Formats: sequence, C-alpha cells, structure tokens
Amino acid sequence: MKGNGVKIVILDCQNALKNYAFIIIDDNNRDCALIDTVDTHIIVDYLQEHHLNLKYILNTHHHNDHVGGNLHLKSLYDCQIFGNKHDQERIKSITNPVNEGDIIALFNDKLQFQVMNFDGHTMGHIGFYAKKQQWLFSGDTIFNLGCGRRFEGTSEVFYQTLKSIANLPEETLIYAAHEYTLDNITFAKSVMPQSYPDYQAFLNYCDLQKAKRTNNTPTIPFNVQSQKKFNPFLLCDNVAIKNCISNNAMLEASEIFGIMRTLKDNF
Repeated sequence: MKGNGVKIVILDCQNALKNYAFIIIDDNNRDCALIDTVDTHIIVDYLQEHHLNLKYILNTHHHNDHVGGNLHLKSLYDCQIFGNKHDQERIKSITNPVNEGDIIALFNDKLQFQVMNFDGHTMGHIGFYAKKQQWLFSGDTIFNLGCGRRFEGTSEVFYQTLKSIANLPEETLIYAAHEYTLDNITFAKSVMPQSYPDYQAFLNYCDLQKAKRTNNTPTIPFNVQSQKKFNPFLLCDNVAIKNCISNNAMLEASEIFGIMRTLKDNF
C-alpha cells in the first residue's frame, strides 16, 4: 500500500499468535519504520535482504509479541523507539515517549502520525493514525470482524475506544496486528441475527474474507466502513443484535459489548 511517498509492506511473522509486522518504507531511500516488533528473524531477514535502514519503531502496547524485538533491533540499527509515556515501566526500551494527541513526524514530515488513546485491550495501548494517508495502526484493539481481548480495561473504556475508531473517515484503512479473521467470522455469525438489515451483505463480506485466506492473502488492511456495517463489536447499539445477545432491552451498548466480549472469550 502506497501513500504520499511512503509504502507499507506486510510481513507474516509465521508464529502461533499469527502476528503481522508492518514495515513502512520511504520511497526515496532505504529508510523505514516498524509498527511493533515481534522477536523473530523474519523481520531482520527482510530488512537485511532489502538493504533497509530501520530508523523508527512505534509500539502500540507492552505485550511481548509487540515489543519483544525492540532491543535486538535497536542494537542493530540504533533506531528511535516511540511508545506511550505512561507505559515506560513496561516498555523499557522507549527513547521517545509520547502522549495522546501528539504528532509523530517521520521521514522528513512525509508521514505524520497522530497518537490515539486505545485503552481497553491494555491500559496504555495507543494507536497511530496518519490522516493524509488514511492509515490506522491499531495494534490489538480492533480486528477484521472482531476486537482484542479485554485484559485491563473496562467494557465502557474499551467500547468507547472502538467508537473512536468508528468515528474516523470510513475510507481509513486499518492495519490490525493479527490474522484472526476466520475465527472472528465464526463468532460473528453466531451473534449476527438474520433480522439484521445488512445480513446478506454481511455474509457476502465473510465470503470475501474467506476467499482471501484460501489464497493465503492477508485480510488486512480493512476499512472503517466495513467494520461499522459488519463488526458485531461496533454494533452493540443495534436493536437486532442487542436482542440476540440479551433479553434486557435496558442494557447500555457498553454492557452489551461486555457480554459479547465474554462470549467470544469462551467461544
């Protein structure tokens, strides 16, 4: 995916957690940035094979499959590492602490990321939004037809984070960190009632994602518009879905989200 002088390469990390690595490359030279770092030779091999100079690492949250390669890569490239100022105790390799709302300018301002607060999966989780390119790197917050596990945040906090993503322009491309789409499809079908107005379009969308995986193609990126229509975790205020999840019509959308997330945890 290209945008305004920079391009994204998606690497399958070929690990049990189905991580993707995202390498953002400056078209005019061999400088690049990484969104999160799995501790895997696949990233280093790619950087070396393509003679790339790693200048920046941007960490979304502290889990080891997102920061585990930081120190090794820094020892090889002496790169800058951006991460949440409030998570420095858990991401000890941060060189450039950032806060919500900060702008991170990379590659001589070709690429600017706004730091977004994505509390929910963990407290201290952040996302990186490039308005000009319409890219969002969301870590483990939202997935194609799903969302991350709720390890630290409350249902209300996590649901508000998802709503903040839904409020981005619908054309925004979301780069989620794992290939969980097939599992998410199975669960989404279990909670998406046939009375949902876009039910057939939902099934068609699921079929398109399955076809991608059959061809070993990533289902990432996906756009905000598709998630607003088909991701059940963003539809917790929809009457048909609320009725499918709970008999209590008085529950708030965030409470429906909490029930749905628990169902997914035990699915």
